[in-house]
Amino acid sequence: MEIVLKNPDTSVKENVAYLQAVLLYTSSTGQRMIRVHNMPIMIATSKQDLWNGVNMSATTNWLARQAAMRLTMTPLARGRLSIQEAVENVCRVYKEQNRTQLRTAEDYPVSWCSWPLITLGLLKSVAFRDEPIVSVDERSAMFLTFGQQHCNLPTFSSVLPSTRSTSS
Repeated sequence: MEIVLKNPDTSVKENVAYLQAVLLYTSSTGQRMIRVHNMPIMIATSKQDLWNGVNMSATTNWLARQAAMRLTMTPLARGRLSIQEAVENVCRVYKEQNRTQLRTAEDYPVSWCSWPLITLGLLKSVAFRDEPIVSVDERSAMFLTFGQQHCNLPTFSSVLPSTRSTSS
């Protein structure tokens, strides 16, 4: 992996940066090929922009993976609690940095509006639920295949009112 900053002595004048990933591979026919992916990334100009730009589905996926790793050494209840504590810690840091109280849904960043539902869905998933009892094999299979799709809101539409459910 290599990171290259062009003109590191100058400040960023635009509100977007580009992440480029390049893959050199050999096709099944023996031909060498290069695949290039470019991804624009918005640059935050304020703390609020930074908080609003958080992808909660990806964040929840990361939290779930961390909790899943802990489950190899701790009981299920501790793994479930670690997810709750991670969410609380993020909210605490947000509250401290913005010097605000989090009392109503309007007090949170807009991008966080579905985070409680995503987290609830995660805790009800086969990977982390405690009741009804899940077999060890089924739970292990869930951890091995755990990915972004398990943390997306449509996956957990059963916990949403039908007026808030989304379809893909």
